[in-house]
Amino acid sequence: MAEMNASSLRTTTLETKPFSLDSVQYTVLAFVLAVCVPQVPHGTALRYGLFLLQITCAIQAFLAPPPPILDRAVLYTSGVLMGNLVARYFDRLYATIPEKAFHRILGPQIPEDAARLSAPERVFWALELFSVTRGIGWNWRVAGIPKSPAPTTRFQFAVGQLILWVATYAGLHLVNVACQVILSNPNVTPSLASNLQIYALIVVGCAVTIYSHFAIVMLPLSALCVGLKIGPRSWQDSASWPPNFASVRESYSIRRFWGHTWHQQLRRQAGAPGAYLISLLPESVRTSKRKSVRLGRRYSLLLMSFIVSGLVHACGSYQVTRALGLPLSDGGEMKYFLLQGMAIIAEDLGCWALCIDDRAGTKPGEMRRWMGYATTLSWYVWSRVQLKGVPLALGMGIQDERGDLFAALDFVQQSAVAVPGNFVAMAWELIRNIKNKSFSE
Repeated sequence: MAEMNASSLRTTTLETKPFSLDSVQYTVLAFVLAVCVPQVPHGTALRYGLFLLQITCAIQAFLAPPPPILDRAVLYTSGVLMGNLVARYFDRLYATIPEKAFHRILGPQIPEDAARLSAPERVFWALELFSVTRGIGWNWRVAGIPKSPAPTTRFQFAVGQLILWVATYAGLHLVNVACQVILSNPNVTPSLASNLQIYALIVVGCAVTIYSHFAIVMLPLSALCVGLKIGPRSWQDSASWPPNFASVRESYSIRRFWGHTWHQQLRRQAGAPGAYLISLLPESVRTSKRKSVRLGRRYSLLLMSFIVSGLVHACGSYQVTRALGLPLSDGGEMKYFLLQGMAIIAEDLGCWALCIDDRAGTKPGEMRRWMGYATTLSWYVWSRVQLKGVPLALGMGIQDERGDLFAALDFVQQSAVAVPGNFVAMAWELIRNIKNKSFSE
């Protein structure tokens, strides 16, 4: 009893842990604050306070500890999202007064006045502004985005989107299975045939995975909004949901591949910093018609867009390496994207030297088209694997005794598996289990 009394009177020290947020929580908080900033009148102290707090949270997302996740693919995607959002904030919050610069289109060339919206309407307006990536339904347009599909019935559109949704998950499952077959086979050794197979699987696997990052949300959401006519009025129009990728037929040049065929989710925010810097130049430079100045502006904007793309993707490698305690690395992203811009410049120079008119609106001949396909495919496959796939995997600490290509393939497999909600894979495994059970009985 005495011992109990003594222990009950003994002073105990409670361990206190200071309140802290991880990088993902700061990312969410920065987004919420970005939505809140336009709700406060411009020029007020509260607006400036929210603005500074939003910038602070956006910066803290890169300084705070990463979430306790060991999945490289998830960490990489979260880091890319952090960089993507910062680029979007610069475009739509830091360099402009959003309620004065951005308006949704209510009808044919009828812009909505954001300043006259009610408080609840203004919240949704800001939420959409910082979520939308390609300007559909707004008074700004992004050149080069894939064209909207031909007019169909609401039912046909919804069914088509849902079929694509299922096909996307099926593609992810096939990529996962194909990668596992190669990676689990100890007899696969580096050779020309196996290397070509791995090259193709890396490129296709990356394309399917990147497509899925947009499709798993946009496809079912567009089917619901258009098919059932729910959600905002502009979202109920199939023209508001153009495809993420344009036809491969458009990619007969490196410029057209990146400017038309590949997804345009980053196009506006990637070009915003360069456009802002150009706007700071003297008017004589900004408006000069001299060919040398025009070409300087054109290619400066091109290279700066790819630099911003490189920085956005480098945030993914940064997030992975610091989460796993590895040496900080950009995964080769900056070199890869900068060289894509340089390749376009070299291609333009070659077309000029050969007197090939590759400007928009011109119809290429069959020889130009097929030579372009071969050049673009060769460059993209090689650069995607050697300048990005391999450095990215090695920077994340993935190694394989059979060579760097196998390490890159390993990360492709991890990325395909990490995409959430793959009901096709779950259904396939369920069918396999049922068959195995019936055979065992």
